[in-house]
Amino acid sequence: MANIFLGIDGCRAGWAVVEITFTSNLESWEFYIFQTIKNLFEKYSEYNSNSGYNFKLPKTIFNPDTSQIPNKILIDIPIGLKESGPEERKCDKDARAFLGPKRGSSVFRAPARKTVYCDEGYKEASNINFNLTGKKISKQTFHICKKIREVDEFINSIKSNSASTNIMHESHPEVVFKSLAGTPLSYSKKKKAGFNERLSIIKTFNSSIESFLDGIYKNFRKYEVQSDDILDASVLAIAAKNIYLTRKIIRLPEEPELDSRGLRMEIVYG
Repeated sequence: MANIFLGIDGCRAGWAVVEITFTSNLESWEFYIFQTIKNLFEKYSEYNSNSGYNFKLPKTIFNPDTSQIPNKILIDIPIGLKESGPEERKCDKDARAFLGPKRGSSVFRAPARKTVYCDEGYKEASNINFNLTGKKISKQTFHICKKIREVDEFINSIKSNSASTNIMHESHPEVVFKSLAGTPLSYSKKKKAGFNERLSIIKTFNSSIESFLDGIYKNFRKYEVQSDDILDASVLAIAAKNIYLTRKIIRLPEEPELDSRGLRMEIVYG
């Protein structure tokens, strides 16, 4: 039986997804872009009006050879949000400390839940966050609020189905890259040296990664997905596979906080 592992990263066109399908003697990689998280789950699930999404036989199959459900999903987006208060999520603080001063800035402070549900512009959203937490948000954070909200809404719609929610975890690509490398990375992922640094890490798990990337570049444009989005989704898929096969998951923090909806506020890797 094949095992399926997904790494998900936000991109301009929606969500960049790397799918690793693994059997005892064969591994294959696929790449998809889904406009919404709901679209992604529809690939692997069937929808029941009473119980929501259930991971059974796929209702919509874009890859005819895929008839299995994901064993583990890692996504680079906050799951579990603070409602108010000056203290940020402990997982963000711990991830920043783990990465150190050079790469720690890649972990942003997650906004309050009411902030991501603001339908106004940046100034209004930032003021809402300031009133709730004492901190304003950056424009970069504001631009991903819609994606945070999308995932928060979706998880809330399926949280009664523990089988669906338990396979998807928040992670962070930079945390995974450092863990796999065993040492802090030297360059920003936006620089060529940083891209190559991360590519070399992935290559230890997939020697054909360059061919994989070439195939993606032929089918998708840069305005849809950036090269670093693909590497981020790739390393998250690798970590999802490692966690499932080794049965070892590392959590930041070791004892996660729960938000007001009972969601675990944690960043995992393995």
